[in-house]
Amino acid sequence: MDELGSLFNLDLHLMEDEKKLEFAQKYKELGKEKFTENNLEAAFEHFTNAIKCLLVIDPKDASETTKAIKKEMLSLLYNNTAGCHLLKGNWGSAIDLCNSVLEVEPTNVKALYRRGTAFIEIQVSNFKIKSIICL
Repeated sequence: MDELGSLFNLDLHLMEDEKKLEFAQKYKELGKEKFTENNLEAAFEHFTNAIKCLLVIDPKDASETTKAIKKEMLSLLYNNTAGCHLLKGNWGSAIDLCNSVLEVEPTNVKALYRRGTAFIEIQVSNFKIKSIICL
């Protein structure tokens, strides 16, 4: 993490797109590592930092290759962030992020599965609430 520093110390808007992609890739890898370790807060933070690096890439100025990489990475990062939300029980956030993935990749199996799981959990929660109210 030391080599990346803090995003608060970086002026992402002044960086070349290639550098933004490089930072995004490094944050994504750190996030995957933390996710594997079940450190969801750290994983979420790294995935979010990677997303921030990508969102400052201006599509008007970016090359077609950069746009394609950005699109692919954002889809993956939204999906990974949805996974963090799912494991933390943040069903609505997981659904929203999966919807973002599915807008770009309608057949993304992982996003479909995660969104379906979140919908089921919401239904189970609603059922439990209704059961308590009926008591």
